[in-house]
Amino acid sequence: MVLSMSRPQLHPRSGVYWLRKRVPADLVAIVGRREEYFSLQTRDPAEAKRRHAEELLKLEQRWAGLRAGPRSLTEVEAHELARVVHDQWLDRHRSNPSEQTFWSVELGKRLWAPPQIDTGRLLSENWLGSFYADEMRIGQLEDWCRQCADEILMTRGLIVDEVGRLRTARRCWGAGCAGRGSRMSGLRRTIPGGIG
Repeated sequence: MVLSMSRPQLHPRSGVYWLRKRVPADLVAIVGRREEYFSLQTRDPAEAKRRHAEELLKLEQRWAGLRAGPRSLTEVEAHELARVVHDQWLDRHRSNPSEQTFWSVELGKRLWAPPQIDTGRLLSENWLGSFYADEMRIGQLEDWCRQCADEILMTRGLIVDEVGRLRTARRCWGAGCAGRGSRMSGLRRTIPGGIG
């Protein structure tokens, strides 16, 4: 009996290739469906084969992670996982880095740290308002980091303990700081001859 290899499926109406793969029986309950399927976003057969191979590898890695079960991550592993956040951040803001307003370097330094209370200005009404606004923004940045970590872990099929999740979130924070902090160095790499 010959087993056929998985290959891109052509959608009959759209002409776009898709990846379809049956979920292994031991993972159906975890994945929540019997089959994985999604568009390869191409009509070109050669490109479809290339993308199919890449996506199939990612899918198999995700399933292997799900089979492995819960585990902890080292700081080095979390850093490697968060590298994609840094790369995407630089790609997104490479052309106009000064237009990036989401990540505040000053507030970024205060993430994951206890609130800093200036006792000399404690009773000042202006200080109290800015303190609450800063703490709210810090909370938003921490939530963003946790969401990035969750997305990375889900994409890779990794089930980690809370320590591993926090390490990955903190590395996403580091990626945001590095991406924001390296605005000018990013320009030096992309503009021939650099700047300044």
